[in-house]
Amino acid sequence: MFAMMAIAASIRLKIVINVSSSAFKKHTSSISIQSGNIRLYTKSFGNSADPSVLLIAGAGAPGSFWPDIFCEFLAQQGYFVIRFDHRDIGLSTHFLSCNAFNNGPYTMYDLVDDVIGIMDAYDIKQAHLIGHSMGGYLVELISVIKPERIMAGCIISAGPLATNTLNLPAPTAETWSILMSNQPVGNFEQDWPGWLTSWQYLNGLYPFDEAMAKSYTENIYKNPQDIGIAYNHIAAQVVTYQEDFPNVLREIKSPILIIHGEQDPLVPVAHGKALHQLILPSILHLIPKAGHMFFNADLWLTLGKVIAQFLKDYRA
Repeated sequence: MFAMMAIAASIRLKIVINVSSSAFKKHTSSISIQSGNIRLYTKSFGNSADPSVLLIAGAGAPGSFWPDIFCEFLAQQGYFVIRFDHRDIGLSTHFLSCNAFNNGPYTMYDLVDDVIGIMDAYDIKQAHLIGHSMGGYLVELISVIKPERIMAGCIISAGPLATNTLNLPAPTAETWSILMSNQPVGNFEQDWPGWLTSWQYLNGLYPFDEAMAKSYTENIYKNPQDIGIAYNHIAAQVVTYQEDFPNVLREIKSPILIIHGEQDPLVPVAHGKALHQLILPSILHLIPKAGHMFFNADLWLTLGKVIAQFLKDYRA
């Protein structure tokens, strides 16, 4: 089933790259992938001759979800690090919002094509893939339908892409109440208190850096289209859930590191534990007090060290 769906979703891509470099061998690349009119914005860190790490953010999150301190740390460990804006976020192509969760303009398979298109644009045959939340589900999909493109994977704050079939706990009514009470109107100063409440809650019990959260939110407000619920990203996940996916996950052969905050209110830690049970070549690393979002520089460095050690062991 998945092979047939992958073939149906695959498309030929014509890629145009514009690259600017700096003395630090750190460069920003803007990439136009000609699939319709899709443009994906990327930024890279480090030396392109090093093994590649591709960072995949979650729904509604720009590439800057992965802070510079994290990207630069991985680059210093000897990796060529790329982060990017998904379609419908940041400097990448935007679509009309579906305003519902079941009729979006694309599926997760199209987002997989975006990831593979970026790798092709950089002439990367294989990469380490690190995904957060929706990005973690994309790492799962790529591990299944494009296993030849992944060396090792890291799935953060995500569970199996088949939650409904596994009877895993959903977010609580309190979680939905807090998150849905944030109703941005498009004015940052007016909206910030609502975002602050959401970010503090999603941060779990880990020390919360308000300045870091504010800077992240201000970056989102640079593009008015990015403010609010990422309906298209959520719809893509809803329509891609497959009842047989737990069995498919058992076929993954790539080494996988699963990282999950023990206080994650949006994707409860039981999801990460279930994923660990399904993917046999996986390691589970739980972070006490951490939630779904990480607004703490020390925590990002801790994540970087855990991931770097995992990748080092893979290379050994």
